Amino acid sequence: MRQPSEPALDLSPSPGDEVKTTTCYMCACRCGIKVWLADGKVRYIQGNPAHPVNQGVICAKGAAGLMQHYSPARLSKPLLRVGERGKGEFREIEWDEALQIATDWLAPIRERNPDELAFFTGRDQSQALTGWWAQQFGTINYAAHGGFCSVNMAAGMIYTIGGSFWEFGGPDLERARLFVMIGTAEDHHSNPLKMAISKFKRSGGRFISINPVRTGYSAVADEWIPIRPGTDGALFLALLHELLAFMRDGILAVHQEAEERGDWGLVGHQNQAMPYAEELPAPAANVHGVTRRKLWGYMAAQELALVSPAMHDEFMLQYQLPILSHFGLTAYGCCEDLTRKIPILRQIPNLRRVAVSPFADVRSCAEQIGRDYVLSYRPSPTDMVGYGFSAERIRSILRRDLGYCRDCQVDITLKDVETVAGDPQRVRQWVEITRSVIAELWG
Repeated sequence: MRQPSEPALDLSPSPGDEVKTTTCYMCACRCGIKVWLADGKVRYIQGNPAHPVNQGVICAKGAAGLMQHYSPARLSKPLLRVGERGKGEFREIEWDEALQIATDWLAPIRERNPDELAFFTGRDQSQALTGWWAQQFGTINYAAHGGFCSVNMAAGMIYTIGGSFWEFGGPDLERARLFVMIGTAEDHHSNPLKMAISKFKRSGGRFISINPVRTGYSAVADEWIPIRPGTDGALFLALLHELLAFMRDGILAVHQEAEERGDWGLVGHQNQAMPYAEELPAPAANVHGVTRRKLWGYMAAQELALVSPAMHDEFMLQYQLPILSHFGLTAYGCCEDLTRKIPILRQIPNLRRVAVSPFADVRSCAEQIGRDYVLSYRPSPTDMVGYGFSAERIRSILRRDLGYCRDCQVDITLKDVETVAGDPQRVRQWVEITRSVIAELWG
């Protein structure tokens, strides 16, 4: 209890005479803040409890945001270099002089060819303005920090897995039991993520941080993996191998159990419809209890269409081989371009059929396949029965492609037909045209 002789103390003095609510721009988190002003000047910054992102939490960087206004090191005027580049010799100039120098530099470029200007801005939080300026100048060669860092990665994650990070979203820690954070800096989704991790750990979740530096996140992680800088790729590829092995073993277990229980049938099994083969029983309804040795195995890797043959081999084919080895015959490929992959497919001991999709080089595929396997020719359904139906164009494409395949064993599959533009007779016409081209080439 305060004694009568002691002065009264205000234990919670007001930081100012006015408060404004706004958003913090000290990092990419965009926390809500309350800015206290006294006599029109910023005096104190605190988190805004009513803001959904940070709910009142503020970090040291955010609280120090007032130094953007009052730091002794803040530039108050443009600086003009007066010494040699790298010497660090500058003098202050007025804005009118700075703008005139910039105009003198840029006017001839704009007059001659605006695209000669490559305009790049850093993480200045004003990319909308600088991008608009570049468009008005006329150059297409402009970019900002986000285009090289977060924005492209966020777009990729949103399109592939439906979510991203920072202002684009965050990890679903409400439902997760394991959270792996890989190389995340402290300012990335900072306050919201810290609050979410705290709740996640209290609810029993396990948190693993992979980072060469023991950051604040790593300090509270259940396990910190301090990888050597530059080895991220090796770590992720190793994890991918573990995941692929897990998937391979799961598929093999499901297939083995189905075979033991007599669930495999000559029709209705997991694979796509396969063509007939003399070595295997013909598809028949209600025939169950067969083994995989009596069935076609089907594999594809459309997601790996653009990777190198070596990567395809290491990260897909080597995990498909143990699965395919149990089947009687194998058909490989769907809509992906296998032109460069045919040599690695020869590892499949029971390979019989290779897909040559609309995106493949038919001539190269035919030369590589020869008569070793069945060449499954798959023309584009758009060209064959889709928009702009033209019998002469269809005939020309078929003559060209099938002409490359005259020395091969060929089957023809028209698949993935999404539309015939309201004219189902196109399919009948296509069959007639195809038969006539076959007759021309093979007699």
